[in-house]
Amino acid sequence: MDNTLTILILALGFVLLFIFLAREIKKLKGESESEKVLMEWLKSMKGTLELELSEQRRTLMEQNKMLGDRLDNAARVVGDVQKELGKVSEFSKGMRDLQDALLAPKSRGNVGEQILEDLLSQILPKSSYEMQYMFRGGDKVDAVVKTDKGLIPIDSKFPMENFRQMISSETEEERSSVKKVFVRDVKKHVDDISKKYILPSEGTIDYALMYIPSESVYYETAVNNPELENYARDRKIFFVSPNTFYYYLQVILMGLQQKELAENARKIWGALGTLKKETEKFGGELTVLDGHLNRARGSMDGVLSRYSSFLGKIDSLKFEEKEDKLLE
Repeated sequence: MDNTLTILILALGFVLLFIFLAREIKKLKGESESEKVLMEWLKSMKGTLELELSEQRRTLMEQNKMLGDRLDNAARVVGDVQKELGKVSEFSKGMRDLQDALLAPKSRGNVGEQILEDLLSQILPKSSYEMQYMFRGGDKVDAVVKTDKGLIPIDSKFPMENFRQMISSETEEERSSVKKVFVRDVKKHVDDISKKYILPSEGTIDYALMYIPSESVYYETAVNNPELENYARDRKIFFVSPNTFYYYLQVILMGLQQKELAENARKIWGALGTLKKETEKFGGELTVLDGHLNRARGSMDGVLSRYSSFLGKIDSLKFEEKEDKLLE
C-alpha cells in the first residue's frame, strides 16, 4: 500500500513537472517567434527610412549645386556693378580734392570750366558735346550736350564770393546778412542763364543746368535753401553738383547708347530677379524637404513607441504567467 502510494505520488510529480516544463518551453518558443517577427519588421522599416533619407539627401545636394551655380553667376554680375561703383568713388574723391581750389574767386571760372570739360570728356563721346558754344546773339555758354531732343546748355560760373563770405562769418547776424546777398546773386545768375541759354529757336531744349563745382556749396544752395531750388526750377534751371552731374551724364550716355546699355541693365536686373525667384523656389523645396524629414522622424518615433508598447505587453504577459504559476 505504501509502495503504491509512493509510486502514485512520484507519477503525479513527474506529470506536474512535465506539464510545467511543457508550458515553459511553449512560452519561450512563443517569445522567440514574436521577437523574430518584430526584428524583421524593424529591419524593414529601417531600410525604408534609410532609402527615403538617402533620396532626400541626394535631392538636397542637387539643389545646393544649382543654387551655388546661380550664386556664382550673381556674384559675377555684382562684381561688374561694383567695378562701376568703384569708378564713381574714384571720380568723387578726385572732385573732393579740388573743392578747396574751386572756392578761390580767381580760379572759379577757368578751373570750373576745365573740370566740366574733363568730366564731359571722360563720360561722353567727343561728338556728343561742345565747349564754349556760341549762340547767334553772341552769348557763349560753357558747354552744351547734344541729344536727339536738342542741346542741353550747361553753365559753370557759379557766384562763389558771397558764399565764401557767408561760411566765414563769425556772427549769426553777419551770416544772415551775407546769406541774403548770396541768395540774391544766385537768383540773378539763374535769371541770366534762363534768358541767355534757353533758346528753343536755336535748338536748345527747354531747360538748362547750373553746374556747382563743390558738394558743400551744392548742399547749401539746393538743400539748405529750398527757395533757391524752387526759384530755379520755376525758370527751368536745375542745380547739379559733381556727383549728381556725373549720374546725370550717365543717364544721357544711356540715351546715346540706349540699345547696348539698356540691354546690360536688363540683364543685371533680370539676373537678380531670377536669383530671387530661384531662391524663393529653393526655400519652398527646403520647406517640403523639412516636412518629409519631420514625417520620417515622426514615423520612427511611432515605430519606437509601438516597439516599446509591444515589449510592455510581452513583459505584462510574462508577469501574468508568473502570477498564474504562483496561484497554481
